[in-house]
Amino acid sequence: MLLMRVLRSVVLLAVLIAAPGRSVAGQKDSLAAGAILHFGSDSVEFINAGPMYLATGEPGFLLAFHPFVPIEDTIKLRALAGAIWGWLRPQLDTSPRSFIVLQATSQRAHPAFGIQGGHGRNLVLEKRADGKWYFLKETKPAS
Repeated sequence: MLLMRVLRSVVLLAVLIAAPGRSVAGQKDSLAAGAILHFGSDSVEFINAGPMYLATGEPGFLLAFHPFVPIEDTIKLRALAGAIWGWLRPQLDTSPRSFIVLQATSQRAHPAFGIQGGHGRNLVLEKRADGKWYFLKETKPAS
């Protein structure tokens, strides 16, 4: 279990490092790590974004962010992910990607010096056969 967590963190870190300085979904104005994005009354700190590939070669996209709501509050986090998706969707809707990972993490874009722990939650969207995007295990398309 611990080995899987460490392995997952290493793979995710490799994905994030592999795409430094990329703009979010090809935006003309790239976001800098640490930029604050506002969604109504909630905000998130942008960490990084870029392409992601499954072992099968299937293309996807990852956007990592630090929410200013507790990671454990899944209801608020899901609502925030919906708002982020509403902002991100126009940029990704016509791409060949079949999945999007919105990664909420307790880590910050510019962490303080020293050893720190972190935890997170991945909110995954998938493009289904009907051409619509759905959060995993949901039956209603993401809006």
